[in-house]
Amino acid sequence: MTLRKKLISILLFVFLASTLMGCEIFEKKKVEITEVQAQAFNDLEEGFYIKTGDNFYATYSNGFTFSASTPTSINNERIFWIKGKEKLMPVLYNDSYLIYKSDSDVTRSFTFEKYQDAGYTIGIKCIDIGVDFYSCNVASSNVYEGSDAAKALSKEIDDGKTVMFETLNESKITERNISECRTFVGLEEGKKYLLGCYVGTEYKEYTVLADIHVYYAVDILKTNEFLYTHNGYTIIPIPKDMESGYYSVNGSGMFYYAKDKKSESKYFPETNNKAPSIKIYEEPTTNAESETQTKEKAEETSKVENATIEKATIQD
Repeated sequence: MTLRKKLISILLFVFLASTLMGCEIFEKKKVEITEVQAQAFNDLEEGFYIKTGDNFYATYSNGFTFSASTPTSINNERIFWIKGKEKLMPVLYNDSYLIYKSDSDVTRSFTFEKYQDAGYTIGIKCIDIGVDFYSCNVASSNVYEGSDAAKALSKEIDDGKTVMFETLNESKITERNISECRTFVGLEEGKKYLLGCYVGTEYKEYTVLADIHVYYAVDILKTNEFLYTHNGYTIIPIPKDMESGYYSVNGSGMFYYAKDKKSESKYFPETNNKAPSIKIYEEPTTNAESETQTKEKAEETSKVENATIEKATIQD
């Protein structure tokens, strides 16, 4: 084989190898993690974890709408919301342990903040209750980034406008449509909803998906108990009066406490939504159907008007 052929062969091999490696990297980037991943102890950073068997699971913090802080009182507006990431919250079973790892300070007091599952919403929070309307300054901090609502109201968000909500699926919005954490409540996951709104004096309609799962703080429990171990972490005993539910400890990540479940059950809670249901928005009819309906409505109106005229004539 000549030197030229050897060079061509080497270059071809390098090209193919780099192409295959590039494809592999590209494919790995496309993989989205939707379930909590087990970690080895040596890979843990400082923080709270759920220990089940020999595996460690990080509590999930990517969803809080406020800066990490230990609560001092119950505040319904401390919200945790996510989009399709529910199973990134680990489950603390009754045969699991809540542990804390630190290379510096030892945390000696623990505040468990309980969260209520408020079901699905459209990704807008901080809705103010008015006399005739429900309004929200749709600044980016009040809208879930990546939600369908964020796309639909992108111009209003960029301008920091206040939006006045009047109707939801053509029904007047009432207090029953607003949760304790000031989000729309009673919506069905993945369904479309028609919002009738005013931006200033201009009336607008937005079709948005209920694609955001929201939870809000409803209670707090405190304890100072913890146990040292020889394994590089402390264990935080769960308070005896703590019921099953979603919790955050000291304002850190979320987890679900399954008080009466063992790890072998692999239990994970279903969405809890006891809120009033809202009728699902139906797409507008086609032009042909719309024209037919308009014609029929006009004919009905004409009949009513004629009947009214006839009645008035008889009375005269």
